[in-house]
Amino acid sequence: MKIALWGATGRLGRSIVDSFPHWQREAELTCYGRGSSAEAASKADVIIECSRDDGLSVLLDGLQGDAAIVIGSTNINPHNQKFLEQRALTHRVFAASNFSRSLALLEAFCTMVPQSFESVLIETHHEGKKDAPSGTAKTLARALQHQGLITSIRTHHDSIGEHEVRLYRDHESLEINHRITSRSVFAQGALDAAWFLVHNPHINRIVGMQDLVKNELRTDTQ
Repeated sequence: MKIALWGATGRLGRSIVDSFPHWQREAELTCYGRGSSAEAASKADVIIECSRDDGLSVLLDGLQGDAAIVIGSTNINPHNQKFLEQRALTHRVFAASNFSRSLALLEAFCTMVPQSFESVLIETHHEGKKDAPSGTAKTLARALQHQGLITSIRTHHDSIGEHEVRLYRDHESLEINHRITSRSVFAQGALDAAWFLVHNPHINRIVGMQDLVKNELRTDTQ
């Protein structure tokens, strides 16, 4: 399996490069940074996109062929979102605001919370993170049908990512905290997403981490 890593010099990209030698799959990894050719990246079996700024637009504008795509960008503009939705009808597309498996479980739980609960969302990241609230916090808010504000905290410490969900109802409350302590979690998830796409050729919609986790659950029970 040939993997093109689009955005190899960013935080996630560097983590994928570091984690790749320890990934127990047969694959080749080619790295692409700013100024690289999207046409060249398109020759891979699957592209892992983890670029910043306009990197996603550059990739999609120059995309050719039938390569599957794993999208890691958290700030997708409407034009690119529409492009991906159309491409997913005929080509494999995986999109995730967070490549953590346990975060996917938290998102699934949030979809089951009744509207009778009041919800509070708090997210904490390093001060270099540009988007606030984070893409992951927005994902959880959609799952919860959360209508209130999301509290975003930026710290001088290298906080990779922390998301807290608080639920209140009458005389009870529930608090769930999800914390990442190593970017290798994201790297492993992104690489496994690429493997999942290549080995599931009949996908015809945008899939994500919940689909990956469900697939692993089916495999474990066989």
